[in-house]
Amino acid sequence: MKTTQKIDPLLSLIAVPPGYLNVMGYWDASEENGPGCRAVVWLQGCHRRCSDCANPQSWSFEINELISIDRMFQTIVRNPKNEGVTFAGGEPFWQASALALLAKRLKAEGLNTMAYTGFTLERLLAPYAPAGSQALLDQLDLVVDFSVCKTPVGCFL
Repeated sequence: MKTTQKIDPLLSLIAVPPGYLNVMGYWDASEENGPGCRAVVWLQGCHRRCSDCANPQSWSFEINELISIDRMFQTIVRNPKNEGVTFAGGEPFWQASALALLAKRLKAEGLNTMAYTGFTLERLLAPYAPAGSQALLDQLDLVVDFSVCKTPVGCFL
């Protein structure tokens, strides 16, 4: 009798090396993903699987594209039109520690920072929040909470 062992998808977060982000995509000079003209970084990985999700291709926690924080920083600041950066997903707070480092550097360059999240602010402030959540919150100018989706499928939040 063959048994199938379930693997916790959170373990795949371990595969993202320190100093890197697992990115689904990047959009430069967007005027549709937050105030002003901004870079948008879509992160890979989300458990919510909402039926009304705009980015279902971001659900998998498997490595899509590893980009170093340094490279992402340079990509964002090289376009003088970018007034800020938006972290979206997937779920940015699953990669909060690395994003906090990136956001701190971007803020030092005068860019504003924001994130869309499926977590509630209360959950992000709780002791059981994803690692680095408080550090990322400290660097964000705006957090948009999309914690209420129409039909979460497999929601572990």
